[in-house]
Amino acid sequence: MEVLKGISLQAHQGDVISILGASGSGKSTLLRCINLLETPDAGVVSVGGETIEMKRHARGHQLAANPRQIERLRSRLGMVFQSFNLWSHLTVLQNVIEGPHYVLKRDKKACIAQAEQLLDRVGLLNRKDFYPAQLSGGQQQRVAIARALAMDPEVMLFDEPTSALDPELVGEVLKVMRSLAEEGRTMLVVTHEMGFARNVSNRVVFMHQGTIDCQGTPEAMFGEAGSARFKQFISSHHQVEPVALVQVARHGATLTLSDSAWQRIAQSREIVGNIVAAGQVAYGINTGLGALCNITLSEDELSQLSRNTLLSHACGVGPVLAKPEVRAILCAAIANYSHGKSGVSEALVQQLLALLNLQITPQVPSQGSVGYLTHMAHIGLAMIGIGEVEWQGEIVPAQQALAQAGLVPYRPGAKEGLSLVNGTPCMTGLACLALDDAERLLDWADVTGAMSFEALRGQLVAFDPEVLALKASPGIQRSGERLRQLLSDSPLLKASVGIRTQDALSLRSMPQVHGACRDQFSHAVRQVETELNACTDNPLVLGTPQAWRVVSQSNPHGESVAMACDLLAIAMAELGSIAERRLDRLVNPLVSGLPPFLVAEPGVNSGMMIAQYVAASLCAENRQLAQPAVLDNYVTSGLQEDHLSLGTGSALKLLKLVSNVDHIIAIEYLLAAQALEFHGESQLAAGTRRAWQHLRQVVERWQQDRWLAPDIACAVAQIKAHRADALVG
Repeated sequence: MEVLKGISLQAHQGDVISILGASGSGKSTLLRCINLLETPDAGVVSVGGETIEMKRHARGHQLAANPRQIERLRSRLGMVFQSFNLWSHLTVLQNVIEGPHYVLKRDKKACIAQAEQLLDRVGLLNRKDFYPAQLSGGQQQRVAIARALAMDPEVMLFDEPTSALDPELVGEVLKVMRSLAEEGRTMLVVTHEMGFARNVSNRVVFMHQGTIDCQGTPEAMFGEAGSARFKQFISSHHQVEPVALVQVARHGATLTLSDSAWQRIAQSREIVGNIVAAGQVAYGINTGLGALCNITLSEDELSQLSRNTLLSHACGVGPVLAKPEVRAILCAAIANYSHGKSGVSEALVQQLLALLNLQITPQVPSQGSVGYLTHMAHIGLAMIGIGEVEWQGEIVPAQQALAQAGLVPYRPGAKEGLSLVNGTPCMTGLACLALDDAERLLDWADVTGAMSFEALRGQLVAFDPEVLALKASPGIQRSGERLRQLLSDSPLLKASVGIRTQDALSLRSMPQVHGACRDQFSHAVRQVETELNACTDNPLVLGTPQAWRVVSQSNPHGESVAMACDLLAIAMAELGSIAERRLDRLVNPLVSGLPPFLVAEPGVNSGMMIAQYVAASLCAENRQLAQPAVLDNYVTSGLQEDHLSLGTGSALKLLKLVSNVDHIIAIEYLLAAQALEFHGESQLAAGTRRAWQHLRQVVERWQQDRWLAPDIACAVAQIKAHRADALVG
C-alpha cells in the first residue's frame, strides 16, 4: 500500500510550512520520513544539502545505510509529537537536558543552564522539578518544545502539536510556536489550526491521498489559487468559533459566507425543488408539521405552509431580547444553514445576512421556547415584513425598515418556514454570549480574589505549585499560576508569613474552586462549539440532486447545549458565592483586622456594609437560576414531542446569572481596593497594585459615606470593558 506518492517538497532556511490535509492523507508519515522515523521505499531525503544514504534490503525496501549519519542528521531536526512523548520517570528539567547531555555529550551544568533558559521562555521554569503527570497537556507540550529546542535544531518538525489539547490550552502552545516563527526558525508543521496556517506560515502545503495536491503562499492558497479539493477541505474543516460569533453579535463585525457554502446551499435547495416537482412525500417539505405530519399537501400549498408556520409559531411573550442576543441567534442560524443540509434557498440566507449586516434587528420576545421554534419564528416574520425591528436607533415596522434598506419582504418557499423555526441556533447563539462573559469573569475573579487575599494577609503557601500539581486539573493549575503571578512579590504577604496556620476556605481554596469553574467552562466551550458547527434542522436534506435522502431525526434536540449551560450556571454561581464569602470577610472587623465596613470613621458612616448585602442577595438569586432547566420536561404537539431540552431557557438564565456574577465580582473589586488603602500602595504586589490603580481611574477612595450605587456601576463597567490579562503581568 502506497502511503506517499511522488512527494517533492523543499524547506529553505526561515520557512514556516504548514502541512494540511484530511486524516490519512499522509501528513504525519511525510514528517516521519523527513526525520527517518519511517524509511521511504524510493526517493531521497536531504538535510542541509546532505543526502541521507540509503541501501536496498534483500526484500526490496530501502534502509538507512549509515546509522551514524542518521543520528547526526536527526540531531539537526527537532521533533514535537502530538502525544508529547515525555519520559514519565524524569522531571521536566531532566527531560530537557537528556538529549544535549547524553547524545551531544555536553557539560551537564551547561545543559542545565540552557534548559532553564528554555523553560523560562516557554513559561515553565517554576515547574522544572515537576513530573509530566503533574502538568496539564498544554504544559507538557511546551516542555516537549523546550526539549526539542535544547538540541539546537536547524529545523523544527511539529506533528499536530495541539490536537490532543483542551481548547483553552491550545493558545499557549501556539503562542510559543508563533514566537519561534518570529525569530526566523525553520518549521514544518502538520496542523489543523487554520489560523496558524493562514497568519504565521509563509507556505501552505495541502496533501490528499499521499500526494501534494497543491501548495503556495497562505494568501494564494486561502484566496483563489487553492485547488477545488483544498477549498472543499477548508470549507468542511472551518470551525466557527464562539468568539467569532461574539465579534459579529456584540461588536458589529461583518458576516460573510464562502463560495463553497453558497454552493452547498444551492445544491440542497435543488434537491427540495426536485422532491416537490416529483410529488414525492417528504416530511416538512410537503406534509403538515409535528402531530400533523401525516397530512400531505399540494404544491400550491407549500409556500402558504411556510408563511403560516412563521405566523403561528411567532407567539413568544415577555420582554424582548437585547440586540446582541438577537444578532447572536441570527449568526448561529446562518452557520446552521451554511452546511447545505436544510434545503433553504440562497435568497433566504441572503435576507438573513442583510438583516445582520445592515443592523436591522427583529424585536424578539424572550419567553416561550421549550428548546426552539418561537424566537426564530419572530425573526422569520421580520424577514417577510411583519412585526417590528430596531432600525437606525428606532423601533419601526419591519416592512418600513426593509423598504428603507432597499430590501423586499421575503416570500418563503417549500420547507423554509419549518427550517427557520427548527434547530438550535437560539440556545447556541445565546450560549456563545454567555461563554464570552464567563471567560472574562473567570479571569477577573482571580484578580479580585488576589486583592482580597492580600488585604486579608493570606498565607501564600496555599498556592504552592507542588501542592496544586497533585490535582491534575488544568483549571486548578491555571488559577493557581495566575494567583501566584499576582501575589508573589507582595511585601505585605511576605511580612505576614506565619501569622496564622491556615486561612479560611474562601481564601485558600481559590485555585480549587476557581479551577473547577474553569474546567466546567472548558467543557461548555467544547459542547457549544460542536453545536455551533452542527446541522440541527429536521428533516435534513442529504445527498445530491440525483441521489438524495430526506431524513427525519432529532438533531434539533439541544440536550448537549442545555446540559452545558446548566453545568456552567452551577459553576458560575459558585464563583460568585466564594467571592461573596471573601468580601464578607473584608467588611467584618472580627476577621479582617481592618476598620469596620472599611470606613475610617464608622458609626456616622456605614461604609461598605450594604454592598455585602447586595452581593448576598445576588447569590441567593443565583441559587434559583442555577437550578437545572434540563431536568424539567413537558409534553407538546399531541404527544409527538414528549422530551424537551429547554435549552434556550438554560442559556437565558445563564446569561442572567452571569450578569449577577458581574456585579458580585465588581463589589469584591470595590471592597478589596478600599481594604488595600489601609495597607498602603507600597505594600502591594505589582499585579494587585495595577488592578487597584485600574479601579482608581474611575472610583475614588471612600472617605465618607456617599451614594454607593454609582461606584458599583463604575466597577461593573471596568470589568465588562477590560480583560484582566494585562493586570496579571
